[in-house]
Amino acid sequence: MSENFIVGRSDGVVHVALNRPARKNAMLPEMWAQLAGIVAEVEARAEDRVLVLAGEGGSFCAGADITARSRPLTDSDAVMTAEQVLADIKRCVLALAEMSKPRIAAVDGIAAGGGCDLALACDLVIASERAGFSEIFVRRGLTVDTGGSWILPRLVGTARARRLVLLGEIVDAELAYQLGLVTHLVPAGRFHAEVAAIAAQLSHSPAVTLAVDKRLLGDATQLTLEEALDLETASQLDMLGRPHVEAARRVFLSRERPGFSASIAGATPTSTGGQDSL
Repeated sequence: MSENFIVGRSDGVVHVALNRPARKNAMLPEMWAQLAGIVAEVEARAEDRVLVLAGEGGSFCAGADITARSRPLTDSDAVMTAEQVLADIKRCVLALAEMSKPRIAAVDGIAAGGGCDLALACDLVIASERAGFSEIFVRRGLTVDTGGSWILPRLVGTARARRLVLLGEIVDAELAYQLGLVTHLVPAGRFHAEVAAIAAQLSHSPAVTLAVDKRLLGDATQLTLEEALDLETASQLDMLGRPHVEAARRVFLSRERPGFSASIAGATPTSTGGQDSL
């Protein structure tokens, strides 16, 4: 595993931390392909059920490391062209965005440029009150990339996307939450506990249901209401024929809270005790 990332696994949750804290976890050119490989591995492993993407040292990711371009090269160095780096960025963003498993961005500190868009490509963005977000490309004379032109309008609408891209301003955590960039805003002192709790909830939910729900939500932006309803009907009928749904029903009727030992192909509820108010 590359020293640029720290990867840990616990109870179905895979924690992937960018590990360049001295550079605010700015991405070296080779890191995009490395992260794409990590994401592909998580997607392929049945025992991995949730991905948490974070940064070490109080920052999420400051985008591309522009100082990497000026490093001296020797004859043995493999020089990456801009086209190669951008191709790796595309592959990385697509691998992350197309995961069937839930993705959490745990943003504590700055998420700028490509780092901002990496966070926004996740299903949930949990931000501490110290977080900041910026589509900083314009300040570097660059156009938006890392999927920002596609992701932002779908999250916040075209007008707000224009504000974020054209001004390149740094948006604090509270404003990011109000704009819809952030799904959870938590005090810094509770940040890690909140990330762990949400990741655990997802890990113990039926993975097949989460995967289908993610697909339904993604497809719905291109469908009519009738087409979306048809897909929902087909998906629900498929779920009703699966053992984990009947097991969850039995647990509910017994007034116990269900937990799930899940894989992407299905899930088996196990009783964890306690009252369920639903």
